[in-house]
Amino acid sequence: MLLASALGSAVALLCFFYWSAPKVGWENEKAVSWLLTFACSLVCTIVAIPSVYEFYKSGWRMELLIAQHHAWQAILVGFFMAYLALDLSLGYRYYRQRIHFATGWIHHMLYLTLAFLIFRRHPSFFATASILELPTFILSVGTLFPNWRSDLAFGSSFLILRLGFHTAMILPLKHEHPARALWWLAIAILPLHLYWFTGFIRSQMKKQKKMRIPLTPSSNIVRTAMHSAPCMDVDSLMSS
Repeated sequence: MLLASALGSAVALLCFFYWSAPKVGWENEKAVSWLLTFACSLVCTIVAIPSVYEFYKSGWRMELLIAQHHAWQAILVGFFMAYLALDLSLGYRYYRQRIHFATGWIHHMLYLTLAFLIFRRHPSFFATASILELPTFILSVGTLFPNWRSDLAFGSSFLILRLGFHTAMILPLKHEHPARALWWLAIAILPLHLYWFTGFIRSQMKKQKKMRIPLTPSSNIVRTAMHSAPCMDVDSLMSS
């Protein structure tokens, strides 16, 4: 099922990519680089909702989460693996400058390995944890549709999910989940989330500081240029 879902997902993602890339413009490398991430984060967020709801109804009991076995959860793992592979291969072809070594190649190869070795055996956990893709979805929407950009929505969802929910899952994973590797994985990823969020807060502080600079006739042009550019480069904080 994993191979079939990965191949089917790859075809669907390729169709979406080559259909939407001309619409945003091949010359707009930034937008093109976010198309697959937009699709992946949207699907992961939507598919995660039933698992999160069941987890909530169980009283956040890890043993009941482990007991969940749905075909769509395994399909989601294959979909995620297809996204990772395509983001690297298409990225190398169309937006090579935006596939960074650490947050691109290492991150994607690591998660491909984890998806094959761990998540395919525990798809219920992966499906629930996929709700962490909501901040990425908000970020991708803001990148592709600048008028819909909301730093507040991104920052709030990141704080609640990538820091709060992620941290709350660590102890249950340690004491209740049979896959010991998941506990260590959660610990290892948390500092990366903290690093990203710290960068986001720092950029927001710089933005507020610039907005408080008194406007003088000589600074009118500079101020106008500042407001015509993105208020902060949040999309550099996350690659998926």
